[in-house]
Amino acid sequence: MYDSPVQNINYSNDKVIITVNNNEVFEADKVLITVPMPILQSNSIAFEPTFPQAKLNAFNNIPTPPGIKVFIEFSEKFYPDAIEVSTITGEKLYYDAAFGKDVNRNVLALFYVDDGASELTDLPINTAFLNAVLTELDNIFNGQASQYYVNHIIQNWSNEPYIQGSYSHNESENVRLAALEPVNNKIFFAGEAYSEGFSSTVDGAAFSAYEAVDVILVS
Repeated sequence: MYDSPVQNINYSNDKVIITVNNNEVFEADKVLITVPMPILQSNSIAFEPTFPQAKLNAFNNIPTPPGIKVFIEFSEKFYPDAIEVSTITGEKLYYDAAFGKDVNRNVLALFYVDDGASELTDLPINTAFLNAVLTELDNIFNGQASQYYVNHIIQNWSNEPYIQGSYSHNESENVRLAALEPVNNKIFFAGEAYSEGFSSTVDGAAFSAYEAVDVILVS
C-alpha cells in the first residue's frame, strides 16, 4: 500500500495493528520500522503501548541535524571544483556537480548537513531561499552568481514531512544497540542509524535491512 502514511501501530495484543491515514487497518505478526530517525524522535507515529523509556532515550540521543542540497545551473562556470564555507557550527560545501560527467551544463551543488543548516532549511522554498544562496555566492565571486544564474533545484530534507532532517551522527555503540533492540519481539528496526560501521550511508541502510530480516526470520 503506497501513499498511506502510518499513523498508529498497536502491538499490545497477539497481532500488530497498523492504522494508516485513511483509517485503513492492516494486521501483521511482526513489523519492521524503517522510517528516518527524526520521524521517531518527533512522535509522528503513535505506538501503543508507548515504547520503553530506554528505547525513547536511545532515539533522542541520536543526533540528526538539519540537511539540504541545492543544485544551481549557471550559464558560465566561474567557480572552482569545490568550495568550503566556514560556519559557526562547522562547514558547508559547494561542489561542481558536473565534474567528470559528459555534460556541457554548469551545475554547482550546495551540500549542507549541520546544526547551522537551519539558517537555510527554515526558510521557505521560494525567492528568499534562492536569494540567500546567491547572495553568499555573489560575496565570494563578485556578483557572478546572480549574473549567470539560470535555474535551480532544492532538496530540503528537513522540510519533507516524512524525513524531517538529514541522517544520524551517532558515535555511541550503546545508543545504537539500544535503538536497534526489538520491542516485544514484534517491532523491529532498520535504517542507516542502526548500521554498525556504515551509519549515515545508503549502504548502511541496506545492510541494516538485511540483518533485521534475518533476525525476524529466526525470532
